[in-house]
Amino acid sequence: MRISGPVGGSLTLTWRPGFLQVVSSRGETLRDAEAEAAIIQQLGFVPPFAALRYWVLGIPAPGEAPGARAEADNGRLATLEQQQWRMLFERWNAVGSRAGTLLLPQRLTATRDGVRLRVVMDRWKLDAR
Repeated sequence: MRISGPVGGSLTLTWRPGFLQVVSSRGETLRDAEAEAAIIQQLGFVPPFAALRYWVLGIPAPGEAPGARAEADNGRLATLEQQQWRMLFERWNAVGSRAGTLLLPQRLTATRDGVRLRVVMDRWKLDAR
């Protein structure tokens, strides 16, 4: 995932439970607490990575029932509230996979306490594991 904030520059990050790595636009690699500090410096907060991995797929994160959800006329998820975040699914895209064509979010905006996180998925790489 590549993230950028209002101060310029970008960070490329890799997240999985128990691991966070950030590579700056200058090629500097940071891990764990240093990576989190770089994200806070760039964005002003740490995104909810554990839940975000589900939200970018257009599904609620496990562990906490959504507070609210609404579907658009076409049956796709339009909004979702979970973990005090409100997601607005703005665009969906057909993505080819080994299992066939999947409809996945292309753009979503998550807001919470005056913070706005816009997520744009311009490429999907789906691995069957």
